[in-house]
Amino acid sequence: MLISAFPLFSDISTVIGKLLSIQEEFKLDTVRQRIFEIWGERSTVKFSTDKIISSMVEWGVLSKAQKPGIYKKANTIEIKNKELKLLFLEVYLKSNKKSFISYAEIDKLYVIFPFELSFELGDFYDSPVLNVNKMGDNIVIIR
Repeated sequence: MLISAFPLFSDISTVIGKLLSIQEEFKLDTVRQRIFEIWGERSTVKFSTDKIISSMVEWGVLSKAQKPGIYKKANTIEIKNKELKLLFLEVYLKSNKKSFISYAEIDKLYVIFPFELSFELGDFYDSPVLNVNKMGDNIVIIR
């Protein structure tokens, strides 16, 4: 729900998720630099970035590495409950003001980095909110 309510949190989670998808750890300075590119280099953005990352450490989704300013993923949280997985996807679509997402893109939702969601097409058939459709050669999930 934080990604829906706080766009800065969403952007920071996306940056961290992308970094952790290609490497085991990341530097706080790298996250700051990428967030400054999006939000501008302001002291409030720097302060908020540091606090959000500290919160993620407190929540147990990130851990500090041996060196200062270096963080790594703590634990991946696998979500198996179908309704909860659908809720995650619905929140993602609403918070990004998207009406659909390609089925192939679902595995690349970096913003939800501490969570692992695996979808099957059958998960969407009973959903009252999300529907499976076809656009050209692509299978899409429509809200």
